[in-house]
Amino acid sequence: SAALAGRERNAWMATPANLTIASIKQVYSKILNDRNIALVGQQIKFVTPSGETKTLSPLYLALMLAGMQAGTAIATPLTRKRPDVLDVVCLWDANRDASEAIRAGLVNLSLGALGYQVERSVTTYLTDDNPIFSEVSANESINASIRDLRGALDRFIGTANRNLTANRIKSIAESRLNRQIQDGTIKNFRDVVLEDAGDTLVINYTVAAVEPLNFIRISATIQRF
Repeated sequence: SAALAGRERNAWMATPANLTIASIKQVYSKILNDRNIALVGQQIKFVTPSGETKTLSPLYLALMLAGMQAGTAIATPLTRKRPDVLDVVCLWDANRDASEAIRAGLVNLSLGALGYQVERSVTTYLTDDNPIFSEVSANESINASIRDLRGALDRFIGTANRNLTANRIKSIAESRLNRQIQDGTIKNFRDVVLEDAGDTLVINYTVAAVEPLNFIRISATIQRF
């Protein structure tokens, strides 16, 4: 519905508490299987403004992570970001089973050196290992690009489609996409193709999303000097 209204976005959802990773995958993430939905299943221990420690349902973790995404720049991964929680409660080991949770399309908080952190901000997209659709931040990059481009061209709706209108709109689209690169919304683009169908102009372009840096591999060659 948001996309049809020109407002592409992603959602953060929560399962009921006290479910296993296997059951979450079977009942929720496999059925959702959506690049625009991220899922959590851990309860969180949190200090309220009154100073009281409470255990809150996974819904509050979803809310917290949604707020963290909204409060950071487009395409910023939540990987290694630390929500303000004291502890997590779940039926799996938050560290040992983190990889299993990720493979199940579940965003998992694990315990790092400085506290609990997001292991990977993955989506529930499980169809294949698509690196864009399975990462919240990379998917946000694509959604934001489409949304921004539509917003830039919306003012032409209701104008006359004259001989040079298509060329003008294509030029504006390319300029806007170049601005998206400068702003860090996308990594790159190419092949902007515009089709004139009378009362409709169809714009197609190839875009490279801003992907999260999830891994750094270090290789050392050992040699005596």
